[in-house]
Amino acid sequence: MKTTARRSFTIPSFTALVILAAMLAGGFFAVAGNSQASEADTHSPHEFIALMRDYLSVGERWVAMVSENESRAYLAIEGIIEIYEGRGAKADAIGHLRRLLDDRSTSPTVRTLLRFKLRDLYNETGQGDKALAELDRVLAEAS
Repeated sequence: MKTTARRSFTIPSFTALVILAAMLAGGFFAVAGNSQASEADTHSPHEFIALMRDYLSVGERWVAMVSENESRAYLAIEGIIEIYEGRGAKADAIGHLRRLLDDRSTSPTVRTLLRFKLRDLYNETGQGDKALAELDRVLAEAS
C-alpha cells in the first residue's frame, strides 16, 4: 500500500493562508468597486495568485534562512554595518566587528564571516594591508 507524505501546517503557515485569503478578497473587491481602474492597474486573478505565491515563497525562504545559525550571523553582521553606515560612521563598524571576533566562543564559520566583512571595511577605508592580513588569517584558520 502506497503512503503519501502529508504536509503539516504550522500556525505561521495557517496565518499566511488567512492573510492571503483576506488580501485576495480585498483585491477583488477593490477592483470590482473601482470601475475607473486603468488596464495597467488590473490583473487577472491568476496573475494575482501567482504574485502572492511568489511573495509567500520569499517568506518561506526567509524563515528557512534565519533558522540557520550561520545565516543569522551573516544577517546580524550586515545589520551592524548598515547601522554604522546610517550614522555616517561605517569605519566605526570595524571596532564592533573586531570585538565580536575576539570573543572566543564565536564559531569558526562566524569568525570567517567576520573576517571577510573586516576585509571589505578595511579595503573601503584605504587600509589594504589590514584587509590582506584578514585574508591571511582566513587561510591560516582554514588549514
